[in-house]
Amino acid sequence: MEVRVERINPNQTLVAYWDGRYEVLTDEELDDLMMNIQPQDTADDQMMFPIN
Repeated sequence: MEVRVERINPNQTLVAYWDGRYEVLTDEELDDLMMNIQPQDTADDQMMFPIN
């Protein structure tokens, strides 16, 4: 599964999953999520991460 990550303000990030779900995470929650996924190359303004 892959997610799209977009910063929406200084301490919150929108995480959109390819199955249509989304959630807003704090920096701490985002750090926890990032520990479980591997980044892929994408455009400069977006980051895609497949979840292991």
